[in-house]
Amino acid sequence: MLFSLAGGCTNTKITVTRAVVLLGGSGAGSGGGGSGGLDPQFAYCYEAIEAGYGPYYQGQDPEYSWYTDSDSDGVVCE
Repeated sequence: MLFSLAGGCTNTKITVTRAVVLLGGSGAGSGGGGSGGLDPQFAYCYEAIEAGYGPYYQGQDPEYSWYTDSDSDGVVCE
């Protein structure tokens, strides 16, 4: 696919790197937040809360979209 997209280009050098995927779970996020970046994504809110993350507010925190707002109050991992 990449080669067909680059076929019309004069510079066809293609460099591919593997993405680093971080999964939440035991040991992840042990810093308790404050790292200055996004919090790691956990499979469930209770895992994020146990690691010291949350709550996340709709329209303010990018992490909000990682979780389901089951009561539709605009807050997850509360």
